Amino acid sequence: MSKLAKQRRDSLTIYEQQQRPDLAAKEAEEIAIIELLCPNNYRPTNYKPKLKPLLPN
Repeated sequence: MSKLAKQRRDSLTIYEQQQRPDLAAKEAEEIAIIELLCPNNYRPTNYKPKLKPLLPN
């Protein structure tokens, strides 16, 4: 999972440098989801409140 997050962070940096806020926002959301679901953070109290705003109603 950390490899996936690193790839997303690299992409986020590139998109920010290229002034692509639409793509940067997508990468930032994916980073948040990946980090929340990492084994070190895998506790329902950690991820449920943070994922709820990212999910469609």
